[in-house]
Amino acid sequence: MIATIKRPRIEMRGDIPEKFLEITRKFFGADDVSVVAEKDDEIVEAKDSAWYKRQMAKRTPAEDLKNLRKIRGLTQAELAKKVGALPHHISEMESGKRGISKEYALKFSKILEISVEHFI
Repeated sequence: MIATIKRPRIEMRGDIPEKFLEITRKFFGADDVSVVAEKDDEIVEAKDSAWYKRQMAKRTPAEDLKNLRKIRGLTQAELAKKVGALPHHISEMESGKRGISKEYALKFSKILEISVEHFI
């Protein structure tokens, strides 16, 4: 039996920063992300939305590492070289098989230009 699963489109409403749209379209695919402008929409800070709170509760440092590496266009081997690790160590950190030490968390935060808290 063959099943086809169609991924739903992502609709954003309001005044969305261009950099955020660029990153979102790169991650999810340009054809799957659209912006809908409606005058009557209530403006809510993203961090205050129920969706954001659910996402933050589910995220792990391993997932953050993998997603941020991909967004920055780096391979595991490239990231490993930049932080002085073996490529399979990066793979193990991204899969959760190996923890992210404070030393690597600091290196990742500098290279990926993100707060160190994402990896702790």
